[in-house]
Amino acid sequence: MLLAEARDQLIPTELVMQQAAAMFLACRQKLLLIPHTLARRLVGKDRRAIHEALTTEIDKALRQMATLFELGSLVAPRGRGPGCSKLDWPP
Repeated sequence: MLLAEARDQLIPTELVMQQAAAMFLACRQKLLLIPHTLARRLVGKDRRAIHEALTTEIDKALRQMATLFELGSLVAPRGRGPGCSKLDWPP
């Protein structure tokens, strides 16, 4: 661990907690938007159409979240990395 610290290869606990909080917030926001997105479109639809619409929106939200996390656009260790930025709010 001392060698990793000397090489600047450790990520501070606070940064990990901030990134986790940002990831959970992004997940929460995407999932909470699903009812708003679908409510009017699903009125009067049959069970199969509702199931397909819900599945499509959930898949879409999961793909968007995966892309966000893969790009590392939430938090970069010590502000480093392409397309990365520090959070401007506390978790």
